[in-house]
Amino acid sequence: MRHTARVMISARTRWTAYWAAALADAIAAAAGARRVRWVTKPALMPLLAAAVGERAPRAALAAAWAGDVALLGSGDAAVAGGIGGFAAAHIAHLREVRELRPDAPAAPGERISAAAFATTAVAATAVLAPRLADRPALRLPVAGYAALVTAMGHAGVRTGLRRRDVRGRDLAVGGALFVVSDGLVALSLFARPRTRWRAAAVEAAVMATYTGAQALLARSIAGP
Repeated sequence: MRHTARVMISARTRWTAYWAAALADAIAAAAGARRVRWVTKPALMPLLAAAVGERAPRAALAAAWAGDVALLGSGDAAVAGGIGGFAAAHIAHLREVRELRPDAPAAPGERISAAAFATTAVAATAVLAPRLADRPALRLPVAGYAALVTAMGHAGVRTGLRRRDVRGRDLAVGGALFVVSDGLVALSLFARPRTRWRAAAVEAAVMATYTGAQALLARSIAGP
């Protein structure tokens, strides 16, 4: 009993550390505190891996960590590095989510989900294309990434619809939330809000949705 209690307390402490770092990074992002974020943001994925435990999706979290660090830089090279890191993370997530999908008939709502996410990818690409007119090297990576992240979002929802349990619910919400987060990232990178306060709100929302999505996906993939 004492050993079990220590393990439970330790897990709670690790999750507290992750959420504390997530909150600190969201605040630093809103404040534009770049130096602070070189500490808080790279800490997120290692803390999440520790919180989830031995069955954490380490390949996906490692790739996301690389994307996080890349996006701390500036310029097109940083954006390309971020896209590459998160593309690798989503590929890993797709494989893991599909392994959790029951071999069962299609659930009601799967076609609606597919249509909604496909429409989102096409719309995002169409909206961003004019904003990348003077950055041609990013056009194809951005379009490809939009297709990939929405495919991952749909995979999470599709698996959740078939499972109909807590684990499936977390996969669905986590996948959808990641698409929202990346939409906000695109707004931040390619369509910067005109006022400082709006920019701060977008940056804070990016990290809030991102850290929430990562936690839901990692926890559901790892399982009980």
